[in-house]
Amino acid sequence: MKLYKVGKEAGEEAMANVKETLKKQLADLGPTSPEEKRVGIIFLITLILWATGDIQKKYLGFSISTEQTAVLSMLLCLLPGIGVLTWKQAKIKWDLMIFSAGAYAVGNAFDNTGGAEWMITNLVNAIGLDKLNHAAVAVILIFITVFSHLIFTSKTVRTTILIPAIISIATTVGMNPVSLALTCSLGIATTITLPPHSKVNTLYFGTGYFSVLDEVKFGLLACLVHSIILSGMYFAWIQFIY
Repeated sequence: MKLYKVGKEAGEEAMANVKETLKKQLADLGPTSPEEKRVGIIFLITLILWATGDIQKKYLGFSISTEQTAVLSMLLCLLPGIGVLTWKQAKIKWDLMIFSAGAYAVGNAFDNTGGAEWMITNLVNAIGLDKLNHAAVAVILIFITVFSHLIFTSKTVRTTILIPAIISIATTVGMNPVSLALTCSLGIATTITLPPHSKVNTLYFGTGYFSVLDEVKFGLLACLVHSIILSGMYFAWIQFIY
């Protein structure tokens, strides 16, 4: 109110109206239903299990993982008599679930077998980064990290493979590895091209408002813009602060 110079009386009147509106909306909701109470209990169980992994391990000798907790919570929501949803109401997109699981499995297999490291090594050798000037090396690595999620669906895998390689390359060619690795780490966080690339993408795609092709078109364009912006940030700012 001080920022917009609202008069004291006008401000008090507006606040009173807001309070009345909120009270009316709260009254319209009515008392808490049994389903809402069950949702609250399931939500609390989920939070407690997620937050007490170390305590479970210490006192029980084992811990329930985040994945197991998520499955347990889903089952509680769908169990007859306990849950709050039926299978039809849940509208689970099994095709998307299978597609995402397959993408994660392929990505992990690619990493565990050494295929990812082999690909990166050969890509670096094929491009000949050690023979290019520093500006070209920076731009190429930034573009590689931004678009790397098309091959490696896991951020952990991308970080584990790419960041050490980037530091090694930067050191070899005489560049500051800290500023380059920092910029590339921002590129690694890009996950917008396909539904399996992040849980948020999966949720958005599940609404049914756009197709995989729509997301690919937008994602590739956004990745290009993101790469250009990160390159500009590196040359104009990041390389000078470390």
